[in-house]
Amino acid sequence: MTVIEYQQLAMRTSNNALDGGEHVINGALGLCGEAGEVKIANTRAEIIEETGDVCWYMAEMATALGIGLETVFENCNRTFIWTPNVAADRLLIAAAGIADCVKKSFMQGHHFDEEKIKKQLSNVAKAIDAIAKWYEISVIDIMAGNIKKLAARYPEGRFEIDRSVNREE
Repeated sequence: MTVIEYQQLAMRTSNNALDGGEHVINGALGLCGEAGEVKIANTRAEIIEETGDVCWYMAEMATALGIGLETVFENCNRTFIWTPNVAADRLLIAAAGIADCVKKSFMQGHHFDEEKIKKQLSNVAKAIDAIAKWYEISVIDIMAGNIKKLAARYPEGRFEIDRSVNREE
């Protein structure tokens, strides 16, 4: 699997009833929620699973903006070493930055600062990359785990409200 293939597979489970702006808002809210879940996760498995969920919302945001995830990940050079705790902090900061941009644009009439959002998405990617590096797993393996989880939740390969609402935790 490539990052491009991940984005395509992940977006099969996006809610197609949403319009473009709602996908941006969903992406921003989802990034914040999942970044918080990465921060409070206790085990390697939980951190990796939640990081996969972050990848999904990053794909949602990138797709809504018309950019490929390969662009978002292009500045990840894996030369830095962050512990999972530091990476989670960086992830939270980047997600909050995205949410702030989205809030100001959609709720307060500010210019939609796509470049700032792209920069923050790149920071999300760096945090994901750091988590992968720390746990000696590839980002692609994290993404593949997320696709496997989505395939179990949505066996028809598409988002379904009932399966989302009534899923087993």
